[in-house]
Amino acid sequence: MSLILAAIIAVAQPTPKPSPAPVISVSGRVRAYNFARWYQTGATSQQATSAAVRLHFETVSRKPFSLAYTYYSAYPIGSAGIAPANLEPSLPGVRLTTTAEAYAQYRTGGLTVRAGRQILSTPWTNPGDSRLVPIAFDGASVAGTLAHGWSISALRMISVKNRTATGFAGTNFVSNVPNAGFAALGAARGTTSMWYYKFSGVATMLYGETARTWKIGHARLGAQAQYASENATSGLLGRIASHLYGARLSAGAGLVDVAVAYDRIPNVVGAYRNGALVSPYTFGDNNDPLFATGIGATLIDKASAGQALYVTATYTSSNKRLKLILGQVRDELLAGAVSSSLSENDADLAYAIFVRKNGQSLWLHERAFAQKSPGAPYTYGQSRFYFDYTW
Repeated sequence: MSLILAAIIAVAQPTPKPSPAPVISVSGRVRAYNFARWYQTGATSQQATSAAVRLHFETVSRKPFSLAYTYYSAYPIGSAGIAPANLEPSLPGVRLTTTAEAYAQYRTGGLTVRAGRQILSTPWTNPGDSRLVPIAFDGASVAGTLAHGWSISALRMISVKNRTATGFAGTNFVSNVPNAGFAALGAARGTTSMWYYKFSGVATMLYGETARTWKIGHARLGAQAQYASENATSGLLGRIASHLYGARLSAGAGLVDVAVAYDRIPNVVGAYRNGALVSPYTFGDNNDPLFATGIGATLIDKASAGQALYVTATYTSSNKRLKLILGQVRDELLAGAVSSSLSENDADLAYAIFVRKNGQSLWLHERAFAQKSPGAPYTYGQSRFYFDYTW
């Protein structure tokens, strides 16, 4: 009898309603950052400390359509006690609040269409997220997948927001003259990609890179190659005629990998800065795709023809929570018949306090370098220490 009564009561109780699906997804990041640069002679050493928050909101209830909004805000810590000449400007050491992303999106199957403010990830137009707030663009983008593993992308951007700016501007990082932005087409299959860029008022660029990996016993081997050609007969910077040739070889076993990277930009007499490769949207931020770009040293930001060699050794712990990269860069800069050189020692340490399956993680990161000229002591360096919490 008691069993029958229990069954009647169970049937009589209403079935609990499922929890409503979320209307908006929320993700974020908190980063605290200390940036210091020092000079042996001739300039004032600087430092700044800031904390920043990133909040990303995206509608999920009306797929395949969605709206997204990404807010960044950075707050200086202790800057009131630092003289303006000693306050590091690239972090920046001042308050910065901006809407980096605000776009409408259509995504279905292998097609994604976005219009509005957005963060890009192409080789020569990328976030440059080396401080607190990334580089962002305003325009339209289309990305899709095709048969046989091919993917294609098309972009048309009309303005850009630099890392240290709150608003978007119709300029670029090599000229303050207003322009029409840029257009780009890209295609990729596996580890091979090709890009065409038209930087308004500056130049057109073709860029490609490819990579192969092999495993022989316990050894890992890798090879990469890159090439770029940039041309302009006239424009904001005059005649541009530049070529880039690059290669990278790597080998590893167990927890250690070593790599050697080499890039060369030939000297071209009569061209802008003797054949320098111009990068309108990575210049000044060390976020170009050259294999031999170090933490601080890069042929692109030196606006010079020349060659660069970068040797690195990497240790990665078995649980992937600790990674240490030690490297040395040697750059030879060419300006016609005149050459100069510099060397740089790099150290990049990352440690994960935790990484959870739900997407939460907390990382500590230190990136530092010291530069010198041949026969001279170390004359310039940087230290970038920060922790990163994402959810």
